[in-house]
Amino acid sequence: MKSLVKNSLKATALVGAFGMLWSGMASAVDVYLAAGRFLQTINGEAIPMWGYMNYDPGSPPTACGQVNNNAALQAPGPEIVTNAGDDVVVHLLNCIPGADNRVADNRTSVMIPGQPMPAVVDPNPGNNAADGPRYYGGGNPNFAGRMRSQVKETRRLTSGRPQAVTYTFSNVREGTFIYHSGTHMQVQVQMGLHGPLTVCPSSSPYNATQGRCVGGGNRPYAGARTGYFREASLFYSEIDPAIHYAVDRGCYGPDEDAGACSPANQGLRTTSTIKYAPKYILINGEPFDGSKLDLQADIGLPNANRKILLRVRSAGNRYHSIACKFCADEPRGFGARAIAEDGYLYRFSLDGADLKDDTGTVYEKMQEVFLVSPLQTRDIYVNNVDPDDGGPLGYQLMLELDRFGEIPPVAGVTPAVAVGP
Repeated sequence: MKSLVKNSLKATALVGAFGMLWSGMASAVDVYLAAGRFLQTINGEAIPMWGYMNYDPGSPPTACGQVNNNAALQAPGPEIVTNAGDDVVVHLLNCIPGADNRVADNRTSVMIPGQPMPAVVDPNPGNNAADGPRYYGGGNPNFAGRMRSQVKETRRLTSGRPQAVTYTFSNVREGTFIYHSGTHMQVQVQMGLHGPLTVCPSSSPYNATQGRCVGGGNRPYAGARTGYFREASLFYSEIDPAIHYAVDRGCYGPDEDAGACSPANQGLRTTSTIKYAPKYILINGEPFDGSKLDLQADIGLPNANRKILLRVRSAGNRYHSIACKFCADEPRGFGARAIAEDGYLYRFSLDGADLKDDTGTVYEKMQEVFLVSPLQTRDIYVNNVDPDDGGPLGYQLMLELDRFGEIPPVAGVTPAVAVGP
C-alpha cells in the first residue's frame, strides 16, 4: 500500500533489564542528538535544512564534517518515547552552520514546551555555568538586550569543545509534545530543529513491541475514559525556501549585520521572518506528492470501531485542519474527537471535525476507523508548487490508515533510532 509519510519515527533502545522489569519506577532516559545541515529535495529543488540525528555515545562525532550532510539527519528529528515521571537527558552536539552575523548565530539549544525547563551542564572549557535565558550583548544596537535563547546554549562542536552539552528535563508528564531549539526560534525551528516527544502515563507504560502505551486499559492518559487500539503520528511542518536559502548563505538579518552575504547572493537578503510564506507543507517530514496516493472507495466494515489515537503536532506557522473521511460517530463523517491539548486532558472530548492545529500546538484525537480510513487536510494551503500549472495549487491530502490504524512504511525509508524505556 502506498503512503505519503515516513514510517513511524520510533524504535526503542532498551535501558537495561532492571529498567524494563521495574517500568513503574522513574528512570533516566538518555537521548544522543546532533544538530546539523542537510539537503532535502522537493520537486527537484534541493533545499537546505537543519535537523537532528542520533549518534552513538560510544563513538560520538568529533568534527562537524561527520554530522553535516549525514544521511541520518532528519526533520522532524527522531521521536523520543518515554514514561511519565522519567528524566529525559538530551546530550546535544551542535553542528549547524555559522554565518558571520549575529542573527544567524551558530549556537543552539533544546527545550520542550509543556515540560519543566531543563538543567543544563556544559563540560567544555570556557562555559558559562549559569542556566536561564541568554541575551544579545551591546555589539549591535539592533539586538542589545533582546533575548536570544530561552535556555543555556550549546556552542559549535570543535576540537577545543568536543563534549556534548546535557539538557535534563526532570519528571516529565504524560502527553504529546514537541522538542525544539530554544535559541533564535523564529529561524532555527522553521529550519528544521524540532521533533516529537511522546510520554505514556505510568499506569500504561510504553511497550516497544506494540508501539503504544500498554496496560491500565491502554489509556493515553491516566484519567482518560477509554483506551485505544493503535496510534499514529501526524507532524506538520512547513518550508519557505527563500528564508532557508537566506539563512544558509549568510543573507538573513538586518542589512548592516548580513556581512556574510556575498555580492552574488544579494538578491537572497531577508531581514526577518515577517514575510514568511511557506511553499511546502510537510507531514512527518514528507511533502505532498499525488503520485503516492492510492485513493480507494468505501470498504466494508469488518474492522469498524477500532479506536485509533492520532498524535497531531505542528512546528509550522500556519493553521492545519484534518478530517477523517470514513470515521464513525459523527453525522458529517469526520468522527474525530479531540481528547487533549498540549499534554492536558480535556474534561470532555471535543468535536475534532473543525479543530485547527496552530504553531507549536499538539492534539490527541481518538477515532473509530474502518478498514481503510483516509485522512484529509481541510486547509487549502499550498502543499506543492508546479510552475507549469500556472502557479501554486492547493491540494486535499489523504493519508491511509491500514486495518490496525498504522501508517505503512515508505519503501526505502529507514526508521530513525528512537529512545525510551
